[in-house]
Amino acid sequence: MLTMKKALVSIMLLVLIPISIHAAKITFLTPSWGVPPDKALLESFQKESGITVEIQSVQNKDLFSRIQVAAATKQAAADVVFLTQEAPSNLVAVGMMRSLNDLMGKDPLESDLTGQKFWNIGGEQFGVPVYAQLVMMDYNTDRLKQAGYSSPPKTWNELKSMSKKIKSSGIDKHPIAMKSSDWSWYLMSLSMGDPMFDRI
Repeated sequence: MLTMKKALVSIMLLVLIPISIHAAKITFLTPSWGVPPDKALLESFQKESGITVEIQSVQNKDLFSRIQVAAATKQAAADVVFLTQEAPSNLVAVGMMRSLNDLMGKDPLESDLTGQKFWNIGGEQFGVPVYAQLVMMDYNTDRLKQAGYSSPPKTWNELKSMSKKIKSSGIDKHPIAMKSSDWSWYLMSLSMGDPMFDRI
């Protein structure tokens, strides 16, 4: 499913107070898994932009509390924060995040960013996707063959239509099945929209 739109995993958010577009240095607050793995890429960004990035890595469980403490003193925990889907309820709803509306129009690639609607609250954009991934999807070749398919789906639309056929043919009552405790199911849902699951 290499051509399939991939599910949104993580979000980069600007926090609390405006940062200068031409800032010489910014702080980037992130869980350990958000630290850029490619040092050469980070160095390239710093050289091209003239912006030095100070990375502050904390445990995920400490990230929200650090932002809340900073907000209580009217300070920004960092210029940029790497967060996941919990932020709208934990931070945006209580006024701890800065809107990106005045910055979004400056990005020539804005239309290529998938998953922005999730972070648009009341007409204000609070986040942009950093990267997306669908870690893995397994499929049952026997059931695909029973439905008349010789290969797995390559797009979300193919996945949807094939799943509907498998279900309507009585081959499998639940053509898309995951444990609700698996994080990947809601990432797929977010990337396609809940109707994919509600109607299949």
